Order: sequence, then structure tokens, then C-alpha cells
Amino acid sequence: MAPKNKNDGGSTSWRSEDEKEKVQAVVIADSFNRKFTPITQETPRALLPLGNKVLIDYTIEYLMNAGVNEIIVFCCAFGERIRKYVNNNWKPDKNLTINCVLSSVTECISLGDALREIDREGLIRSDFLLVPGDLMCNIQIENILEHHKVQRKKEKNLVMTMLYRELAPGHFSRCKEEDAFIAMDSDTHQIVQYQKSHACTSFDLSNNVWMNGRDVDIHYNLSFTHVALCSPQVAPLFTDNFDYQTLDDFVKGVLINEDIMGDKINGAVIREGYSCRVNDLHTYNAISLDLLGRWTYPITVDNTSCPLGRNNVYIHNDVIVEKDCTLKTKVLVGKGTIIGEKTHITQSTIGANCKIGKNVTIKNSYIWDNTVIGDDCYIVQSIICENCQINRNVKMVDAMISYNVCIDEGMELKPCTRLSLKKPDSDGFGDDDDDDSDIDENMKKLKIQDKKDYDIEIVGANGKGFLWPYDMEEEGNIPSLTGNDYETSDGESNSEDEDEDSTPNSPQPELSNLHQFYIEVVENLKSGYLEKIAADNIALEINASKFKFNISIPELCQTVAKALLEMCLKHDDTPKTEQVKEFGKITKGLHPLLLKYFNTAETQTYAINSIEEHFLTSIEEVAYYVLPSILHKLYDADVLDEAVILRWYACPHEISEDHIIIREENRTLLRKTPNLLKFVNWLQEAEEEDDSDEEEDE
Repeated sequence: MAPKNKNDGGSTSWRSEDEKEKVQAVVIADSFNRKFTPITQETPRALLPLGNKVLIDYTIEYLMNAGVNEIIVFCCAFGERIRKYVNNNWKPDKNLTINCVLSSVTECISLGDALREIDREGLIRSDFLLVPGDLMCNIQIENILEHHKVQRKKEKNLVMTMLYRELAPGHFSRCKEEDAFIAMDSDTHQIVQYQKSHACTSFDLSNNVWMNGRDVDIHYNLSFTHVALCSPQVAPLFTDNFDYQTLDDFVKGVLINEDIMGDKINGAVIREGYSCRVNDLHTYNAISLDLLGRWTYPITVDNTSCPLGRNNVYIHNDVIVEKDCTLKTKVLVGKGTIIGEKTHITQSTIGANCKIGKNVTIKNSYIWDNTVIGDDCYIVQSIICENCQINRNVKMVDAMISYNVCIDEGMELKPCTRLSLKKPDSDGFGDDDDDDSDIDENMKKLKIQDKKDYDIEIVGANGKGFLWPYDMEEEGNIPSLTGNDYETSDGESNSEDEDEDSTPNSPQPELSNLHQFYIEVVENLKSGYLEKIAADNIALEINASKFKFNISIPELCQTVAKALLEMCLKHDDTPKTEQVKEFGKITKGLHPLLLKYFNTAETQTYAINSIEEHFLTSIEEVAYYVLPSILHKLYDADVLDEAVILRWYACPHEISEDHIIIREENRTLLRKTPNLLKFVNWLQEAEEEDDSDEEEDE
């Protein structure tokens, strides 16, 4: 919680000596989306915890230290609750006033609506900063503001300067839906073209840019900091154009109408500093890990009662950690928490006064205050809100558990499960614009909710909670408290054995979703086989990755089959007999898992087609021996049915476009392998014998 009567501690500021020229900032304390539903049906995103603070505290503290004189916090949903929090925790002084403005419009559903209302109220009197209420930022802005003011004097039609920081494509802290191509004038830094990249496959400069003969820099390595320096004309422009709903709409509209209206937008590229907003679950995770990894310095979580430990582990002084516990990299544990024996926690935040049982695994997850986790639980890439009770032996991956939910022992949640004590409406969602009186009334109703109304098939007979729908359109490729193979801002993979002083690597180019899924499946199969992990737990990890990367059932089956081959086929001098023997061992060790994925003729067909394509893409002499042997072992293990193998051989499938370089003669050679012909003939004879036996029985 932010301290009262806080001052800027002598930090650099751009506060004007002339009291008449006060610097304003507008904080939009609403996200206008459902990416944290159902949590944000009970608490606004601006008041959600991150690290050891509430999100809006980071925003206000940044503006305060930057020398802002007047902060306008504009609130839509849960406005009264946000105003109470800000008024109780941030007291104005002679250099700063904070004014919380509650929307008077019942349908304020966008940034554009908010700025139009601010314009009607006449709250803007000078240039101002426009920021969201869930911003983590440490950018030194003094020189940028002064440059903006100088440019405004030279160019009266400059309406905005947007701040960007250099961040390579595919970087962990980038939000994919915000990736954009940006063309800037090399001399003036005016943005001359702007195009979101997720909606296009190419970027073509407009004729106007070419005809003006200007030098232009085209960027794809810039990420918007969510800090915009605005002229007083910005709010009236939103008022004049009711189709402007987002900042993207505003930028595109200004660029399209530049020849008519003359308005211009500049871009400023930040070389140092950190700035990112909690746009979705992925960025919540990314910012949390960056905070624990100290990439947001001087914004940190350590203090005298919660010191920094090795590998960025922060444990409050009064925390009790039982013997044989493992707290690895980037872990924060709040005061009064108790952690049971043999519990493993990595890259996670545990709130205050929590009770974590014995033999619990928590990875990439966020457990908020006063929550109880029973023994033997398995929690990966999940958020569990305050006052929840998770009883023993519960398993969850990519789950979102809202306030006061109880899950009965032994329950296994499907990936992307969303639970809340608040029941979803008939359309599957709650009302994002509930006022506080409605919320209080709803919570009273929850207390007297008949137990039989809970979704007991999800939370268990003794559980409490309702299942909320997973909105793929809103949440994109999330379950995105992303897992093991993403890079963090320091360029490191989520390897648990890396030392905190390791030199960061440069971010790698962004891989396709399917390729990233393949990498994760290989790792899951390897670790599952070597560590003898239960098939259900391996399947839980793989299915979570499937949802995360939006993978189809055919792609899932094909990838698992290829990953199985990857584990045992070596591109070296290993004898082929040894490779086949190793394949047999791995197939036996993963047999229960394989039966889960290849349990129908359709899924088995996906697998055998994928296996064939694997050998056709790297046709070698070894394939002529290994392929028949592998098919035989999968047949013996009941992973592939004889009817599926015979149908595959009789009716070759169409080779996918991804392998268009494969020549048909390779397939012909492979299918004429003596060992394969012998195996297929043997299956045909066995099938004929079975048919004759059935006829005799009749």
C-alpha cells in the first residue's frame, strides 16, 4: 500500500517554477475489456495486487515522482471504490492534487468515451500526460516533456507525442495484440504511417509518404510505453469524432485526415527505462517477473522487512518455511505466510497470511492474501485470489480462481478454468459497469446462495464456486501466465537453475505458435519419462500448452507423435538397433499417456501420417529400417490399431504444404522397404485369419 503524504524524495521532475503552468496527468482507471474476468467482476483492475502493491499505486507514484502537479483519475466501473482507495491512501500536498472523477455516463465503454466526458467537464487546461491506471513505469520524462514543448511551439498542429521503447519482436514483455509497424520521419520523428501487425501480413508505405520524398524509418522493434504527452486539443478531437474509441483509432484518424486538418503526432523512442501496462494475463506475469528480477529498478519489492535473497527470492521476515522446501528463482512471499514441508515454488508470488501445505508444487502462479493451499496440490500458471481455499491434491493449470472460492480435495481443473462465487449472467458474463451498491447487494446474495447451485462437478461436492466461460476472443492466446519456454525481459529462459548474475541473452526471433508448442511438448515428454511423472500430470501440462498456443486436435496428435520420435531418433552414429530399442523403452514408459492421445482411429491416423512425414523430410537409409520397427512397436503396445496401419498404407494421405519439398519418389521408396512390406503383409494375413475365425464362429 502506498504511504500517505508521500513526496518525490528529491527525484528529477519537470515541475514548473511558474505555479500558473501546472503539469496535469489523466489516469484512465478502467481497462474496458474482460481479460481478467471473473476477477474484475468483483474488483477493478486498477485495484488488483502486483508484487506487494496495488496497481494504481505504481501509476500514481510514478506521476508524483515525475513532478506532476495535478492527477485526474477517471473512473468508470467501481468508481466509488477506486475513489475511496485513492483518497484514503494518497493525501494531497502543496505540490500535488489528486482529483478522482466518476463517470456520469452509464455506458462509458472506451477510452474515447472517457476523454469525451473529460472534455465536457472542462478538466484539461494545459498539455497533459495520458496513462492507464495499471502502468509500471520508471522512465525519466523531464527532457522528453521539454522537447515536446519546444516542438509544440514550432509546430502548432502537433497534438501528441507517443513514447515508445525499443523491444525486440517476440520479447517476453511485448503484448502481441499491440505489435505494430510504425513509420517515422527520420528528421522530425513525426509518425507518418501506423499499422497493427496482427491484422496484416505485409506493410506497404502509402503513396503520400513516397510522394513527399521524406526519409522514413520503419520500425517493428518498438513497444508503446502507454505514456502519451497530449496537447489540450486531444480531448476535443475525441469529442468531434465519435468513432474514435481507442488510442489506435485516434492515431489512424489523425494520419488519415492530416492533409485536411493538419494535425500531427510525433513518436519519441526511449533508450533507457522500463514501461509496461497490465494489458492481459500475459503482461501481468511478465511485469511481475520483471519486478522480481529488478528490471524495473528503482521500483522494487524489497525493503527492511522483506530483504532480497539469492536468485531474486524475497521472503518476509516472519514467514515460516518448513524443512526440505525449495524456493527457486523470482519468488516473493508475503508476511505471516506458512509454507509446509517439501513444497516447491518457482517464479511465483505468495501473498500475506497464506497457508501452503506439504508437498505442494507452485510454478508461475500468483496466490493472493489469506489463501489456503492443501497438501499435494499442483498449481501452474494460475491466479488464486484472496480468501480462497484449495483443498488437498487439487491440480490446476492456467486457472483463474476469484475471491472466496473453495475447491474440494482431489479435483483436477481443466486448463483455462475460471471460477467465481459470483454466478455468470445468462449471456455468460457479468455486468462490467456494476456500481458499488450493486456489488454489495450481489455479495450479500452470495452468502445465502443455496449450496446445490454451485458447479459441484468442477469444484467438488464440498466446494463453492461457479464456472465462468473462457472467452477466446477477449483473451486471445491466453492462458497466458505463460509457461516454461518464454523469455523474460532479461532474455533468459525460465530455467530454474540459472544464477541471478547470468549474462542476459539477446531475445530470439519470434517462433510460430505450433513450433513453440512442439518445443514444450518435447520438454514435457522428456521430463515426464525421466522423472516418471504420472500420465495425468504430463497431459495437464501438454493440454495447457495446447490452449495457450491455440492448437487444434490434429496438430496436437501430430506434434505428440513427432516429439516421441525426437526423443529417441539420433542424427549421429548411434546404431539403428539401439535407436529402436530406446524407442521401445520410451513407448513403454509413456504408454498410459500415449493411450490418452491416440485412443480413436482418427487420432491414430493423425499420428501415423505425422510419423511418415517425419521420415520423408529427412529421408535416409536408417528410415528404411526404423519406420517399420517403430510402427511394429506401436502396434504391439496397442497405440496403433492394425486397421489404421493398413488403411494408412493402402490410402496414402495428401502431404501437407509445410512439406511441399518432399518428392513422391521418397514416399514410394519408403513404402517399398522390405521390412515395411513384410510387416503390412503380416497384418493383412492376421486380419484375414481373424475374419475367417469370425465366419467359422457364426
